[in-house]
Amino acid sequence: LFEDFEFFFIDTRGSGESEGPSNLKEYNHQYFCEDFENIRKHFNLDKVNLIGHSYGGILAMEYALRFQESIGKLCILCSYATQDDEYDKRYDQAIDRMSKEEWFPAVQKFRDSDESIDTEKKLNDYVLGILPMYFTNQDALKTSFPLFEKGSVSLEPFNGIQECYPGYEVNILDQITKINSPTQIICGEDDFVCPAEDNLRIHKKIKNSLYKKIEDVGHFPWIEKPKEFRTTFEEFFKSL
Repeated sequence: LFEDFEFFFIDTRGSGESEGPSNLKEYNHQYFCEDFENIRKHFNLDKVNLIGHSYGGILAMEYALRFQESIGKLCILCSYATQDDEYDKRYDQAIDRMSKEEWFPAVQKFRDSDESIDTEKKLNDYVLGILPMYFTNQDALKTSFPLFEKGSVSLEPFNGIQECYPGYEVNILDQITKINSPTQIICGEDDFVCPAEDNLRIHKKIKNSLYKKIEDVGHFPWIEKPKEFRTTFEEFFKSL
């Protein structure tokens, strides 16, 4: 993809090499969106094509709502727009299906642990421990696991988001009807945390959006089926 597109990867506030705010309340979505807009202005970009994965998809949709004039195309990868009863039901059903997998007991030990996540090591151990839930093809996880090990999840923004949005609970489903940018939604058929049905709900709310469900993959479709993902991605961004 780097051969055809220029990418700007953003370390959001408090993550990677970006400094965090002094107040956890400033992990509010408003500040994230203002950060994105300031980055656009810094690089003198007219309109940006914005891609957001998982919770980043929520931030991308909020940016599109707040700064419509700054968006060219919008790509939402494996996300959701509300955690209502429908979402909760699908989530519980997915957990029930996964509970029959041979790898699930090891994952469940992390999920059932009463130990507080108060250090970055504990947070990253937890994230790595539950990764099997995010993949349909466990061989794909084994192949990509070193990449996840090299990454790091920062504790402060994790706590900040929880402070502002406990349980990552948001509800922008009705608001996103106002998004008028060309939009592509790509999701995995087996994603438990951002179910395909909830991505479809986003598609139905955003006028003239495109929807692609990639079969037999979980939360990271570009890892499990890179060729199909790339084809879908390129067709959208190379079209007028």
